[in-house]
Amino acid sequence: MYYSKLLLIHKVDDLEGMHAMANPQNKQTNILIVGFGYLGKEIAKQLYTDINFNIWTLSRSKVENPYKANHIVADLTKPFQLLCLPNNVYFDFIIYTVSADNSTPSSYYDAYIFSLHNLLQKLRAKKKPPKKLFFISSTSVYHQNKGQWVNEYSTTNPLYFRGRYMLEAESLLKTSEFDTTIVRLGGIYGSNRQNIIDMVRKKSGYRNTPDVYSNRIHVEDAAGIIIHLIKQAEKNISINNLYLGVDCEPAPLYEITQWLGNKLDITLTTNKIPNTMHNKRCYNKLIIQSGYKFIYPNYKAGLSKILASS
Repeated sequence: MYYSKLLLIHKVDDLEGMHAMANPQNKQTNILIVGFGYLGKEIAKQLYTDINFNIWTLSRSKVENPYKANHIVADLTKPFQLLCLPNNVYFDFIIYTVSADNSTPSSYYDAYIFSLHNLLQKLRAKKKPPKKLFFISSTSVYHQNKGQWVNEYSTTNPLYFRGRYMLEAESLLKTSEFDTTIVRLGGIYGSNRQNIIDMVRKKSGYRNTPDVYSNRIHVEDAAGIIIHLIKQAEKNISINNLYLGVDCEPAPLYEITQWLGNKLDITLTTNKIPNTMHNKRCYNKLIIQSGYKFIYPNYKAGLSKILASS
């Protein structure tokens, strides 16, 4: 559940800077990141280096924010708290990257449906809609579990509540009046999120049967895709309403843990049976065709970077 009781806008530098950002004559692009967690912080970090963007962030509590961003504190499940969104600021782009507190159905509903509904209602009250609203979805919307290839045009009939709620949120956006782009991300990994490395360090891996594929994306690429699409839209280049955000080489879990074991010189003494619930291979051709170039095109590149810095 959500416990924030604060309502404020906090500028990490000074109030004068915030007033300059609110100046309607300012020609910089205002970007609002809704949900300032693992991915939201990486997006802000990458945007920070571009002087063309003013960064705004929103979360339920005051957080460390070193990226010269205006931080808004509001609980999206409490519509009245959204009154703190500044009326004198036009948000060119909004990135919805909220995550659930836990894995319960109520938490998923609150994060991806109820909160999104409340935000859309608030945006309807503003004089000018955002140029584009980006929604961070998940590959959990796919029901395929026998290693099939899927893309943006594949059918989606999720069997579990996580995928169903995510798909319902996507539908909420598709039927709205706003211009939206949905990005379905695979499993995000990176610095401080390296569960599979920790698993191998405990001498545990996966069995080679059944062959279960993993679809992953390094956090730098997950943020990079969003920023790439924003820059395309800034140039009035047409972008699709749906993209898959995964790296270029889906790989079996057995292969990944064996490769890590060899890199770390660890003999795996325990081999788990992989979960076949989400066994599919996601095809990222559409985002590559848009011009995005992956920093880490496969798990070897991404995990090698983490191992080198740990």
